[in-house]
Amino acid sequence: MSDAFVRFYEQNVLDVYGYLIYRVGARAEAERLTQLTFERAAHHWRTLRSDPDGDRLRLFRIAREAASARRPATDGDDPGLDPDLANALSKLDRSARSVIALRWGANLAGPEIATVLGVTENTVRRRLSRGLRRLRTELDNDGARSNPAGLGAGGGEREQAPAPRPGGGPRDA
Repeated sequence: MSDAFVRFYEQNVLDVYGYLIYRVGARAEAERLTQLTFERAAHHWRTLRSDPDGDRLRLFRIAREAASARRPATDGDDPGLDPDLANALSKLDRSARSVIALRWGANLAGPEIATVLGVTENTVRRRLSRGLRRLRTELDNDGARSNPAGLGAGGGEREQAPAPRPGGGPRDA
């Protein structure tokens, strides 16, 4: 494996895993999909090495495709997230969950999310706002402790959800 790919892996593995854990809600499956994502990226490394920022976004497209074709999680899988948050995320529609996963799991900003998903930034903002509102409702309905995800009452995009991995919280959008 080339040194450049090893550096690319090291710089992106936690964000890819973070995205996938939010997206699929099962630790073992997120680990498997992270591995699959980097196997596919290694296979296409010759074409990926052109633009560092674009390569990172293409990597998330690969991860998104892998997650879309995933096998269902089995009972007993460790969610890797706070159980209340994992349960609430599982009740979101696919588009809202994907935007939230890219925002807080992968630490991507709005324009980057729009590029990965192939939608406008306004669509990202709308899906994020609606998804966060629904997430708050689900957390409240589940009797979750007060504000476990750090979700404020304002509904804005800069609110923070917990990071499912080491390395800190989201970047400012």
